[in-house]
Amino acid sequence: MADRAAAQGPGDVRGREVVRGCSDRQADLVLPVIEARSVVLVQGAADARHGGVQGVGGRLQGLLAVAGDRGGEQLVGEGEQRGATPRTPTSSRSCWRWAARAPQIVIADNGDRLGLIAEDLAEAAFFAMGQNCSAGSRILIHSSLLEEFAGELVAVAEKAVIGDPQDPATTLGPLIEADALERVTRYVDEAVASGAVARTGGARVLESTGGYFYPPTVLTSVTQDMPVARVEIFGPVVVLIPFETVDEAIEIANDSPYGLAATVWSHDVDTALRIAREVRAGTIGVNGYSEGDISTPFGGYKQSGFGGRDNGLEALQQYTETKTIWITLR
Repeated sequence: MADRAAAQGPGDVRGREVVRGCSDRQADLVLPVIEARSVVLVQGAADARHGGVQGVGGRLQGLLAVAGDRGGEQLVGEGEQRGATPRTPTSSRSCWRWAARAPQIVIADNGDRLGLIAEDLAEAAFFAMGQNCSAGSRILIHSSLLEEFAGELVAVAEKAVIGDPQDPATTLGPLIEADALERVTRYVDEAVASGAVARTGGARVLESTGGYFYPPTVLTSVTQDMPVARVEIFGPVVVLIPFETVDEAIEIANDSPYGLAATVWSHDVDTALRIAREVRAGTIGVNGYSEGDISTPFGGYKQSGFGGRDNGLEALQQYTETKTIWITLR
């Protein structure tokens, strides 16, 4: 909810209507906000409460869509049927935050700190069971480091305590719903059938509890064309993809329609900054995964970057239209 408040606040300040995206499983949390703040909700609860996505986009002066692929594509599709895109004057101005498989680049000079990197990138990938739009779930690692790093990452993953999120000892809880469990299981199973290797995890756990528990999963022998390396599966699954040169790492990182976030690890600041400049992502951490903070603009490139940014002063700009009034003194 803090994330939603940060995204919605600038729209409230500017007196704009705001489109919220959420799963129907979140309706009990979000509907009180809808009723209190006159927010129009898309997806899930909106299907019954506000008539769904159709017809919403065209009537808003300011539009913020924080949604996954399905809800966002519905809104874009609606605009396209009217001959509009999210950037044309005939459709609402919009801000999108779609994402998938944010790249985490570990170049060859990191051999002395693979344990530290594994701890950081495990948190990036498995936080909230991977149900995070900027999860660092695609690790691009120099081929000379892959085997040692895979061992370090597996060791971190296997220390996770999976269970009841109300238990203080638990470090990873369940996925949000049965559909999420089915989706994660399907993508991992398909990847393994296509040649990927599950170094740890890869199958449902604690099934007798009735919970939707899936363990932290580390996949190797993954190629960039596999769906598990390209699609936002929203689960605790990280893939390791090797590269030989920095240029190849940048090419693989950019081989995605999304560009919300990325991380670069290097001892050489010039190399790190070169990669950070060339990777098409809106927020890039250097030597540590980060999404920035409330003062730094957050948003993406390509399909992760329609319209504007959350956070920072830039968040106000997406709800502002500039007008010039020129008075001639007579």
